Amino acid sequence: MIFKSLRNQRDSVSNYYYMLSQKFIDFLKRLSNKQKFVLEYQIKFNIFFDEFPDKVDDIDVKEEFHQNIA
Repeated sequence: MIFKSLRNQRDSVSNYYYMLSQKFIDFLKRLSNKQKFVLEYQIKFNIFFDEFPDKVDDIDVKEEFHQNIA
């Protein structure tokens, strides 16, 4: 009787762990709208510094560029 109860508990915990891990995997695979903003920023950043390559090392320009995104 005791071993049967332990086996049932182990199975229950095992099933719960599997379900929880699957839910976590699904959570990690979810789509995020933030990627769109990152890509837009990257494109604008690259276009600007392609047009003005001398500004790449200018800290003030980079700070202003980052503030415009936020």
